[in-house]
Amino acid sequence: MMASRGHATVVREPVHGYSQTPKDPYRRYITCPNADDRDCHVWKWWDMAVEEELREFQRELNGVKGEANQREQKLLSLEKQVSKFTKKKSGAKLMVFSLVLGLVLLIVLGILGKDSKDWKRRALFL
Repeated sequence: MMASRGHATVVREPVHGYSQTPKDPYRRYITCPNADDRDCHVWKWWDMAVEEELREFQRELNGVKGEANQREQKLLSLEKQVSKFTKKKSGAKLMVFSLVLGLVLLIVLGILGKDSKDWKRRALFL
């Protein structure tokens, strides 16, 4: 139930009918179920009501398309950022790996050079 000007009203489905006037024979219309009490708030030609609904639907559809386009652009931007960070991360990993490998080689060569009795050869390693 809904309040309307202080009176309780029940919202029901509209009634469909056909005009029987010579001006609009068999033209469909929509009205409220209690149209006979002459206090009816709704009466429209069916074709006009459908056109209004289609215009409203088109507005909503355009809004949804706009939102979808904005989300698509945001998704593309985020994908670019992820790709950029991934490239930076893999470059940093390669640099750390190279540094660790270099240090391991220096340590191994230093150990080998320390055990060597040949001082000339040892000087080459360090």
